[in-house]
Amino acid sequence: MNKQTNSNETKALLEIQVLIKIIRMKKINNSILFFVVISLFISCIDDLKGSPGASDSIADSRSKGVFIAKYESDNDVIKINDTITLTIKEAWVEKKWNYGSYGYGKISLNIDTAFGGGYQLIINVKDKIPCHYGFNWYIGEGYDRYFTSGGDYYFCSAFKILPKNVETWEVHSGSFSKERVNENVIGKIILHLSK
Repeated sequence: MNKQTNSNETKALLEIQVLIKIIRMKKINNSILFFVVISLFISCIDDLKGSPGASDSIADSRSKGVFIAKYESDNDVIKINDTITLTIKEAWVEKKWNYGSYGYGKISLNIDTAFGGGYQLIINVKDKIPCHYGFNWYIGEGYDRYFTSGGDYYFCSAFKILPKNVETWEVHSGSFSKERVNENVIGKIILHLSK
């Protein structure tokens, strides 16, 4: 009888251990399910507000109601070095905005300062951006004053506050990285508020 009791106790303990494992697995599965549901919810909210946008031109910026000011360079053609020359078509500051839901509908202003702030300066160039921008060279001074290329013909930089009347950016060789910020200066871009 003693052996049978031990055998029954062992079976009971094994069953309890199996139940505990199942419960733990369900908690893990419930945690994974919760994470997936929350992720889908967040992505749906992001789709509803739309993705960040940038106007194609000053006229486009004005038509959207986000235009703030035009900027100019003393020289339309900026020679960075022997291989990099930029011909500025137009430059302007506008309020940051998002496309409407799923790319349709009314745009909405983007005032999220966690991602650069409520303003963006856009530089349209006449010719295709040369020489692997972002890999061989970049415009900027740290994360807050870095220009991304928005395709082949424009640069864009976000601002938390409105840009000054005169703004200067260094042009660097190499690729942008946290460790290499402000090394290898090969030129400058200076823009001033248009009168």
